[in-house]
Amino acid sequence: MQIIEVTDKKTWKLFHKVPHLIYKNDPDWICPLEKDVQNVFNPEKNKAFQKGEAICYVLLDGKKPIGRIAAFIDGARNEKQDFPTGGIGFFECIEDEKAALLLFETAETYLKEKGVKAIDGP
Repeated sequence: MQIIEVTDKKTWKLFHKVPHLIYKNDPDWICPLEKDVQNVFNPEKNKAFQKGEAICYVLLDGKKPIGRIAAFIDGARNEKQDFPTGGIGFFECIEDEKAALLLFETAETYLKEKGVKAIDGP
């Protein structure tokens, strides 16, 4: 298994592919628009990232995406708190404990390196 950062069209495509794999047999799942998902991480579209930052990761098994996660920091909110807080979201993964732990540990490591002392997540 290999974790890669989402940085370009190719890796965004892999990021968007994950929920299609996870929910392919769920008749009630409705796919969000890819543009809407990417706009969440765009400071021009999402005020939380005007003073914050985010990173997205995809977990691959060979060339196949099997999980994804995002880690984010809302800098404006942290200015009003006693301790810096980060968040984790967009977590989706095949049913594999090692894969899931690798995704969460990667996001947690990123946030710790940015000075976060508490993490909100799913």
